[in-house]
Amino acid sequence: MATIASVRVPTEELALHDCLATIPGLTLECKPLVLCDYAELSLFHAIAGDRGELETALEGDLSVDRWSFLTSFEGGWLYDFDWAPHVDAAFRSLTRGGGSLTSATATGGEWHLRLVFPRREAFSKAFERCSRYGPSMEIEHVRTLNDEGKGGRDLTPSPYRVDDLTEEQREALRAACELGYFDVPRRISLSDLADELDVSHQALSERLRRGHEVLVREVLFFDESGVA
Repeated sequence: MATIASVRVPTEELALHDCLATIPGLTLECKPLVLCDYAELSLFHAIAGDRGELETALEGDLSVDRWSFLTSFEGGWLYDFDWAPHVDAAFRSLTRGGGSLTSATATGGEWHLRLVFPRREAFSKAFERCSRYGPSMEIEHVRTLNDEGKGGRDLTPSPYRVDDLTEEQREALRAACELGYFDVPRRISLSDLADELDVSHQALSERLRRGHEVLVREVLFFDESGVA
């Protein structure tokens, strides 16, 4: 199934870092005619305080080979950019594997990008490749689409990790598993398990409940009903 990912990329690893650093509050939003490839990322709506200041900053930004002013647009200005070769290569890395770039906004030292890949595996490979070789991506949200193109599984990474288990929770979960608390039928009751661990019934119940929450959020990794 197709996978849609919203990610953040540092401007210093992609493009327009110098320009954005020079003008605080500047936002550059892509306005492509047909956005299906990184090469279409050329028309930008610029929102800034002073057009002259912006164009001076663009002249000094090494990520842009050439730029041209097109027209005033929605309270800002519309520009056409020709990227430097290293920027083309960086965008190509983000979409390699059949990915498409469907939106892009640069502001405050970060690019906010929306990527679509034909399969979850293709996005995973792109993410791993960029993690190793750059530009680095920080995932904001990931979800799949079902066969009809509607919202499917939410694959956004959970904030929980197995490492978040406390030592007491690990001990309780391990003992519960080894002594048959999770078996059907159970081979040991919660009270007897508490006695084995020399803790109160209430303390053991809380450790198991909190440990379950961490494991479920980490292992399942997504919310079956999540639709973005």
